[in-house]
Amino acid sequence: LLLAIGAFQIHLVHAWSAAGLLIAGALFAWTAWKFRQTSDRKHARRLFLGSLLYLPAVLAIALAGKA
Repeated sequence: LLLAIGAFQIHLVHAWSAAGLLIAGALFAWTAWKFRQTSDRKHARRLFLGSLLYLPAVLAIALAGKA
């Protein structure tokens, strides 16, 4: 989450891509929080899938919104 704000502040990405990065980070943090609360197999799989989707999504958003 701080990465998105910092990238916007030093003009690495545009505002719309910083918003996308914040949303992606918040969704990933939410899945991690749910797994921390329950620690069951269902939430572990969701966190794993989220981690597989998070990094390519962040890379695509950052590259598309490069300033």
